[in-house]
Amino acid sequence: MLDLEALLQAMPETYRQRLVERSYGKDMPLVLKGEAATRVLFLLEGKGRVSNEFVDGRRYSFAGLLAPDLVGEFEALAGAKTYASTCETITPCRILEMAKNNFCAWLREDGRAAYEIACLIARKSYPTSSATGGIKFTSTEQRLAAFLLRHLSGMTGDIRLASSRQEIADEIGTSVKTVNRTVMKLREEGKLGLLHGKLVVTEEQREALKEYLEDI
Repeated sequence: MLDLEALLQAMPETYRQRLVERSYGKDMPLVLKGEAATRVLFLLEGKGRVSNEFVDGRRYSFAGLLAPDLVGEFEALAGAKTYASTCETITPCRILEMAKNNFCAWLREDGRAAYEIACLIARKSYPTSSATGGIKFTSTEQRLAAFLLRHLSGMTGDIRLASSRQEIADEIGTSVKTVNRTVMKLREEGKLGLLHGKLVVTEEQREALKEYLEDI
């Protein structure tokens, strides 16, 4: 995990005094896709999500943010002029804002900071790179079934899943609209149920989901 507090404490005063602290409420944008990439944000407290929007307005969330974390470091180090994705809060967040030029200059001067940020980028990039091939060739039904079995592991009896449709979409890499359509399909096949909009899985349905994945 990134030791953000130690990095900030070791940051030269000339850079630290230029940091700007801001607070964001729930469901607020931190950066927008296509917006000029002029800042790097240090996420001190809170949770967020990273997403892209399609032309038809659908949103695809593909990663999460959990303090301590950074936003905009990819664009800063890549020399990109605009942000590649939208980052927004899920909970109230507290951040420190740093100008992109100052961020890059700081890393050029501080070897330890550069190494820690490089490790952070590697940890954030590896799961996506590792899963890319699997995601391309795995159906949404398979990903949802695997999600359910993963989250219900070790439980017995009829289980009502607490996760929201957005949280499910974020984890399996699709849109809420696609999750809703897939839920209805699996429900029609008898592999899950619904109670007040939440997913419910019985032990018999859990076995059906296991058989479904094993037969693929």
